[in-house]
Amino acid sequence: MAPQTPLTPLADLARERGASLRPSERRVVDCLLELDPLHPDSTADAIAGSLGVSRATVVNTVQRLGYGGFAEFRRSLILERALAAQPPTAATEVPPAAGQPRAHTAPEHPALALARRVLDQERAA
Repeated sequence: MAPQTPLTPLADLARERGASLRPSERRVVDCLLELDPLHPDSTADAIAGSLGVSRATVVNTVQRLGYGGFAEFRRSLILERALAAQPPTAATEVPPAAGQPRAHTAPEHPALALARRVLDQERAA
């Protein structure tokens, strides 16, 4: 199964694929829907321990939802939550250089800044 794009909401994936999941995987999905992906305990091991399932069950569940693995799932959920929390910033006018046409540029979206921070943290770990 090909990984989902990061913009497919987790709730939609859970609805679409929930019927094909085992009961233990449905419990994992319920936990993932309530997960704070920025919390330090948002790991496959921590989720497995809290639910009394194996780490493999957690990883297999996110893969059955369409993610490449738990790290990809977590990054996607961070982006999803950031996009839901803040609407995109409107484009701002940039004064053109002499003789140049007007150009529109948008400041970096807060979700991109957050995603960049998480990726930098993962690289450092």
